[in-house]
Amino acid sequence: MAYLRETAVGRAIGLVFDNLADWEYARDGYNNDTGVLMIHDVDGLLTDLDLERSDLEHPLNFVDSGMLIAPWPVTEKVVRRLAERHATTLLPLIDAEERQARRRAQFGDYAGDHHISAEICAEVDAEFAQSRAIVRQWCGQENRDRHDELVALRAEVRRLGELVAQAVTALRGCGAIRDADRIERKLGVPIDVIRAERDQRR
Repeated sequence: MAYLRETAVGRAIGLVFDNLADWEYARDGYNNDTGVLMIHDVDGLLTDLDLERSDLEHPLNFVDSGMLIAPWPVTEKVVRRLAERHATTLLPLIDAEERQARRRAQFGDYAGDHHISAEICAEVDAEFAQSRAIVRQWCGQENRDRHDELVALRAEVRRLGELVAQAVTALRGCGAIRDADRIERKLGVPIDVIRAERDQRR
């Protein structure tokens, strides 16, 4: 039987906790074959995640060194709620990880001086892609919809900014310097900044 940490769900748990490193109420851990939750601050966790004390109850719970150790059923419940409550933090980070994965799958990566081929990077990331999908699911449909709308809005703002930048450049090329300067001032963002951001995304 595969250890939980070697499964898509186990990696998804790791993604949640790794990307919420400042969340201090509990951390994930593992016993011989499955996951456990090591809760440092029960009251803080209940308040932050809007859970009831009964949500943490399980016959296999025990206390060790002042920590409540809860088995996988409690771990899953808490991690799902954690992802949902902190979706605004997690979803952009998951997006960033996916962009990095796409770049590695296209150009490869380096480990020290050793180049890792794009094919190997794509093969390795296939395991984590499923885990990222699980984290997205845990974040909840409403949070995903809101996040997708925000991403689309930001993309549209960037597109319009680039169109204005092109128009300003064309006006300057035609000698309409005063009109170009006036439009750039109203835009509120220097054209050079828009171009730099565009080049950085490429």
